[in-house]
Amino acid sequence: MEKDIHKGHRDRMMQRAFDNPQGLAEHELLEVLLYRIIPRVDTNPLAHRLLRAFGDLNGVLSASPSELATVEGVGKKVAAELVILGKIFENVKEQKKKKVVAWSFHVLKDQIIEQFSKLTKESTTVIMLDKKYNILHELPWLSGTADNISISTLEIVKSFAVFKPKFLIVVHNHPSGSLDPSDEDDFTTKKLNVLCEIHGVSLIDHIIVAGNDAYSYCTSGRLTKVKEVSSLNKIMDKIKE
Repeated sequence: MEKDIHKGHRDRMMQRAFDNPQGLAEHELLEVLLYRIIPRVDTNPLAHRLLRAFGDLNGVLSASPSELATVEGVGKKVAAELVILGKIFENVKEQKKKKVVAWSFHVLKDQIIEQFSKLTKESTTVIMLDKKYNILHELPWLSGTADNISISTLEIVKSFAVFKPKFLIVVHNHPSGSLDPSDEDDFTTKKLNVLCEIHGVSLIDHIIVAGNDAYSYCTSGRLTKVKEVSSLNKIMDKIKE
């Protein structure tokens, strides 16, 4: 009977974690985290003891195995698992720090060229940034031509919903070696600008890489002209005509 009670409680907690993880208190997060380590036992009291001993969740996951083992109910297995989880979270945090780079075409131009210049097929990446111009997410498209825009729109919209970017940059290469924007490139930029405006995102650059050089729609002034003819207001005016 006791096992059934715990099982029902765990099921409810897991459902809460699935539906609204932000709504879980710190001790509840730790309680759920301990489920996989300690099966069929109420982990709530242990979660409270750990938090009392180390102050907060960060303190628990930063503690050494010997420190964790001083808490009642923590054996070698629990201590080792918590330390491993702490190391995983620490690595993820460091990777995020490395990924978040303030955007600047001139600063990152060489990095962009290195990433795209060696590709033998045309490839495109959408870069989403927050309000401080830090990179939130990079969404690669399939290799091919600008026609891939039509099959990638849904993925872009999904990423807008998840990452809530403030700005967007698109980067693609010209394996032909020409830096000159094509009519398709202009059309792609217009489509992206419309998509961005609909979702409250600002398209701030379209970069083309060819050989050991790169072209920026923004710094060349081309982006301003493209946005003028593809703004939602402009499109709505045409519809009214």
